[in-house]
Amino acid sequence: MGRRPRHLTRRAAVYGVRFRIPADLTNGLGMKEFSRSLHAKDAQEARQRCLAATRWFGDTMARFRSSPPLSRTELESAAVEFFDRWAKDLDQPREFDLERHDEDVRFSIESSRDRLRQLDQQLAANVFDAQVSLRARNIVEEAGSDFDNLGAHDQLFAQAVRAGRTRVHASSAA
Repeated sequence: MGRRPRHLTRRAAVYGVRFRIPADLTNGLGMKEFSRSLHAKDAQEARQRCLAATRWFGDTMARFRSSPPLSRTELESAAVEFFDRWAKDLDQPREFDLERHDEDVRFSIESSRDRLRQLDQQLAANVFDAQVSLRARNIVEEAGSDFDNLGAHDQLFAQAVRAGRTRVHASSAA
């Protein structure tokens, strides 16, 4: 099947896409990342939908660049128009394959446990991955501050809070 497309994500048993908003559009849209469910549990179907979503996203960003400044609301409206048809295709009674369901639940639980272990390791070392740092940056910006203008201790604290803890190890906070 090959490598998984860069924008394809999986949460529990459902695939989705996550795109980084181009830097020149982040201020106007008020967001740095855009994600949506592909409403697909099958890997092959998810790959096909991911390719379609990637084309849609590229076209939409190009359209936003060539028009007057657009808002997050307009991006959300465009996304609803594009992504909702997949949700409507699934809006019907579903039959669950119990064997696959159990496997999906086990996968989800193990993925969650792995992520919690990663976060605990990051907290112990006070060194955070890009996902935690980006989300910490978003939290600070939503609170009306600029992450880059915070002191090192406050940046570390914001990352630790995002990682799920409020206690920062004193050895790295100095």
